[in-house]
This record gives sequence, C-alpha cells and structure tokens, in this order.
Amino acid sequence: MCIRDRSILSGLNNSSVYRLKETWRKVHKHFKAVVEKFQEISETLSNASNYKLYRALLHTVSPPTVPYLGVYLTDLTFIEDGNPDNVEYKGVSLINFDKRQKLASVIREIQQHQQCPYLLIKENVIY
Repeated sequence: MCIRDRSILSGLNNSSVYRLKETWRKVHKHFKAVVEKFQEISETLSNASNYKLYRALLHTVSPPTVPYLGVYLTDLTFIEDGNPDNVEYKGVSLINFDKRQKLASVIREIQQHQQCPYLLIKENVIY
C-alpha cells in the first residue's frame, strides 16, 4: 500500500466523513466494495497490538517487498528511548549489549527486504 492509498484511507476513516450515514447509503455498490476493501486493508495496517496483523502478513509474503518503514522506525525509537545506553554491574558502567542486539535485529529485518532485486523490464517508450 502506498502513501496515497493510506491518505485515501485516512480520509475515508475521518470521523466527519465516516458518520455521513445517509450519504454512505446512496453510494453505488461497486464503490462500497472498494471502500470495504480499503477497510480490510485498514484493519491489516492498524497499529493495534504494535502492527501485529501487518507484521504477520509481511512475514508470509515472498520478496521483493517494500515494507512500511514507519513500523521499523517506531521499533527503533522505542528501543532507543526505552533502554539505557549503559547498565551498572557491580558498580561498573557497562555497554548495554541487549539494547544493541535489539537495534541490530530491527536493522537486519529491514536489510532482508533489500536483499532481493526487482526484476524490472526497461521500457524505452514512455507515454
């Protein structure tokens, strides 16, 4: 799903649009099916349970993929802000390797999506 689609979805889910019950009843059935598909996508991309449905779906698809980086940026932010850089052990300040391992794990997952090349065909004619 691209940024434009997420923008459309945000607009459709906006409370002032969503609560237009009479207007939604008059929308053609074909467009209702499109809106229902957007709702399904919205549920998949929901940030509920830390993007649980999206993460599960992402782990089942075959590469190449372009994941939504907001998920990974959120992970990196929480790891960085929620864990100290150093830990105390017997009065000595040590590097928090657990934090570094968590950061490396997220970065490794991002890199996995970059490993598979896209098999694109060059088009000489642009319309």
